[in-house]
Amino acid sequence: DQPQGLAGITQLQWHASLPLVICSYTDGVVGIWDARVGKMIGSLTGHEDMVNDMSVSFVEGSTVALVVTGSDDKMVKMFEFNP
Repeated sequence: DQPQGLAGITQLQWHASLPLVICSYTDGVVGIWDARVGKMIGSLTGHEDMVNDMSVSFVEGSTVALVVTGSDDKMVKMFEFNP
């Protein structure tokens, strides 16, 4: 097995105001990457299968991001993160 967040990438999106990339993976993880150093700084977990779709919305005037994911586990999940 590979470490979480190192499986195949299904989608990615840049953060609206920070040098971060949000990526969804075939192992069910959503990873938050610092683009300046190329390292994962956080992960959002809870899916038991591949994340097929991901939408990221940013709260205006802040660094908060809302991430909604859909997975092969037949679940939709919503996460909030504030780096």
